[in-house]
Amino acid sequence: MASISVCRSVLLAAPLVHAEQATVFRGPVVASIDEAPADIAAATLATVALLRGLPDAGLPPEVAFKPGVAGKLRDPDTRFEGFDLTDIHLTYVGPSRSGQPGRHLVGSLVFTDEAGRQAEQAYAIDYTFRREGILVHEAVSDRQPPPRPRAVMYAVPASRVPANFFQTVRPFGEMLGWLADHAIDPQNMAASGPHYVFAVSLDRLGKGDRLTLDEGRPVAQTRLDIGGWQIAVRRVESLDRAVTLRTSYLPADLAWTVEDVAVLTLPGPRRAQ
Repeated sequence: MASISVCRSVLLAAPLVHAEQATVFRGPVVASIDEAPADIAAATLATVALLRGLPDAGLPPEVAFKPGVAGKLRDPDTRFEGFDLTDIHLTYVGPSRSGQPGRHLVGSLVFTDEAGRQAEQAYAIDYTFRREGILVHEAVSDRQPPPRPRAVMYAVPASRVPANFFQTVRPFGEMLGWLADHAIDPQNMAASGPHYVFAVSLDRLGKGDRLTLDEGRPVAQTRLDIGGWQIAVRRVESLDRAVTLRTSYLPADLAWTVEDVAVLTLPGPRRAQ
């Protein structure tokens, strides 16, 4: 069962007239979804259901949306199939901005799958109370990548990569399995011949973010984006010397590069003893 963590955001900006509608937290609180106030639990579960692509009939019956609002919580690129909801973070809980009795929630949802892949989705939702439950007036959701995404790197001999490999769209989980089965361990064997080096982000990145490879200088590469999980691929033709490839992360909304997220070295030819 996912837990809710509430960061300190004492609602000092809320007018006193709304004090009875606002929950004031004196510090971090961790609780299960079952222990949350009923309206917060229902709003959160409705957000999760929409992100998973469930139809309106699959929403909690006590949650209703104004026309056109529910679609703002749906993700066009994934339904988080195979993912568990592992954490719920609420960073703000305050009164509805409508001026009517209700709440305004801001937080994020963390989804994780068995391969360790993770996605954090930020959301904000504003609703008012009604006899049947809650009515959502405003909602928004977007990807929330980490400041330093986790990445793993693989080296695969070019002879093991099918000719149409990069023209075939595969689910991300299937791609990870294929890489694990076909990659070499550069630490235990001398590489020879051309190789493909794959840098794989285990965290979902934002739109416009880039995972990139370099060899101490910019290099030609192919970038794959599977629903926000990126893969950068570099073909290394010659291994007459050791080649070190570094993975960097370029956030679209920041002016700097996060360097050396992951590093892999292909060894040069072994010298005769």
